[in-house]
Amino acid sequence: ADLRLEKDLGEPILQIAAGQFISSTAETALAVLHPRRLVVYSVRATAGGFTQKQTKDDVFYSLDQMYVHRLTRTACNMCWGAFGGQRAGGLSGPKGDSICVQSMDGQIYVLEQETFAFARYLNNFLLPG
Repeated sequence: ADLRLEKDLGEPILQIAAGQFISSTAETALAVLHPRRLVVYSVRATAGGFTQKQTKDDVFYSLDQMYVHRLTRTACNMCWGAFGGQRAGGLSGPKGDSICVQSMDGQIYVLEQETFAFARYLNNFLLPG
């Protein structure tokens, strides 16, 4: 079985990223960028069959929505990681990845896991990318 996960998210997907986007765990999560929101999902493995002899082919995956960031402007793209070498969560908090979303009209949103950090409009903006 080649198909491990399929889910209709109900709106266009602009970009997908894998990283440490959930502050309560170090597990890898999926960030899905839609035109007006960013949704973070945990990926959970579930057994596919009820036989006594299961193989790796019997494992399937499901998405559990963890949180949503609503965007006031239409998104174009995103990048993620430890911006400036600093992991989200600071020195005392859990470590994770931050996400920067760029809108079609030059606004950037910086998101530190579940927390909205800030948004800025880029002056002299011409085209996203």
